Amino acid sequence: MLTQIAIPMILLAAGLAIAHLVFRPPPLKGRTTTQAVHASSSTTLGRLAAAARIRQKGQSGAMLLLHGPDALAARIALTQAAETALDIQYYIWQRDATGLVLLDELRKAAGRGVRIRLLLDDNGIRGLDSALAALDALPNFEVRLFNPFVLRALKPLGYAFDFVRLNRRMHNKSLSADGAVSIIGGRNIADVYFGFGTGVQFLDTDVMVAGQVVAEIGASFDRYWQSSSAHPIARIVDKPRPDTLDGLISTRERRRTRSKAASMPSGYGSRMWSGRSRRAE
Repeated sequence: MLTQIAIPMILLAAGLAIAHLVFRPPPLKGRTTTQAVHASSSTTLGRLAAAARIRQKGQSGAMLLLHGPDALAARIALTQAAETALDIQYYIWQRDATGLVLLDELRKAAGRGVRIRLLLDDNGIRGLDSALAALDALPNFEVRLFNPFVLRALKPLGYAFDFVRLNRRMHNKSLSADGAVSIIGGRNIADVYFGFGTGVQFLDTDVMVAGQVVAEIGASFDRYWQSSSAHPIARIVDKPRPDTLDGLISTRERRRTRSKAASMPSGYGSRMWSGRSRRAE
């Protein structure tokens, strides 16, 4: 009886050990090295942040983003205002209306020459492999996955033979533009965090900040970006089809028309910079 139980267990353990050795992330040799940019008076956001620092005698400034639509609009506004660099990291990024809208805004930012560094935890990007790989292939756009799953179609199976590594996830959430203004807080990128769609909604808070704290956020981002857990997506995910982004944009437009995001007033994001939120207007 003991032998009948022991043999399958030994075979299972041997199989898991072999899988642990075979299904490993690729080496990081040759990975690019970049750093967060510093706020500069050559950018619009840099000039705004510098003016605020002068008024506040060098202290950092903060603005609460309590309501979901305001928090989404602030992210869109920062992305559209960026002129040199955007550094973004999130634990969850879903393929829904808000997720696709923001990915498309990042695509457009890269198209006008903004350097994009997007670091996502690989545990929260279901259905986005092809889209993220296609964005990564664009000029000025680099995507890295934190502690990626080598088995893409059966991610949970990876825990069976690589639990120690895969159980270490990245829950950081930040978006920084031109090294001058950042958004940090509890919201991931999904409809349920911004008050869109039906069903259960998550109540959370973000803060938009400017000043010295943005440099500290940039330094933290660099530590994660350069860590041994951050893998270029091109080494993990298969090369996307040439028309992948066309499909992404089409999907984004269809979902946007079915979402409350479609009812957001035109130019709302730019009005955030006047110091007024939608509730105040």
